[in-house]
Amino acid sequence: MHPESVGRDAMDAALKARRALEEDLRTALREGAVRLEYQPQVDAADRIVGVEALARWSHPTRGEIPPDAFIPLAEDCGLSEEMGHYVLKQALEDSLRWRGLQVGINVSARQMKRAGFIAELAELIRETGANPRQLALEITEGALLGEGEGAHETVDRLRHMGFSLVLDDFGVGCSSLSYIRRYPIDRIKIDRSFVAPLGHDADSEAVVAAIVRLAKALSLSVMAKGVETLAQREILKSIGCAQAQGFLFSPPVPGEVIDALLAGGGRIRLPAQPDAA
Repeated sequence: MHPESVGRDAMDAALKARRALEEDLRTALREGAVRLEYQPQVDAADRIVGVEALARWSHPTRGEIPPDAFIPLAEDCGLSEEMGHYVLKQALEDSLRWRGLQVGINVSARQMKRAGFIAELAELIRETGANPRQLALEITEGALLGEGEGAHETVDRLRHMGFSLVLDDFGVGCSSLSYIRRYPIDRIKIDRSFVAPLGHDADSEAVVAAIVRLAKALSLSVMAKGVETLAQREILKSIGCAQAQGFLFSPPVPGEVIDALLAGGGRIRLPAQPDAA
């Protein structure tokens, strides 16, 4: 067979597979097969003070589809609005079972910039009875980039509704510093790329320490993402970053597991011994 024909066949097969996956995702959203799991966020005493809602999809034949695969797929095939609404509604409903616990919800740049986003949120609050003051909307630089006064108006309206605003992946983008000065952000989350080298890279520790000092100077809460070792945890606490999230404490888990953790006192039990060098 001619190589060009083989190449076309492979491309056709890949296109058909992608279209089939798109249709499967559309069906999963319609039938409620996309689920939310929640990753605990802890304070200095390892008590759960919040959770981050994370979408998960178990495909009936392909198994678990990674979020970094199906979320861009939703955006590419015109399902991003439906996906965003689905996640918001489910997270707001779940927040009702955890009174006093802050629930973080990721909001994409496309959602933030959509004209009907504020009205959609207001309607979901009315429909579910959720308390906006219990909810933290986690956004990235992309949600604020290039929107000028439009972004300011959206952020101001969200704050007026009672939502907390979190700037996620802080330090990755080149404009992070300007955004926390221009917008009424409540918390920054230090990106995992700065957390991972802690204990092995003095420069990373200096950068994280500088971010923590900056946050405190601006009266912002600060949380570290991607904490996986006791060494990272201890370094973060020593430089003043008490709030953390990562696999050291817990992977994302179903809501029922969060229920059980809270019923047991809400404290995460960490390994007894420090990490090996």
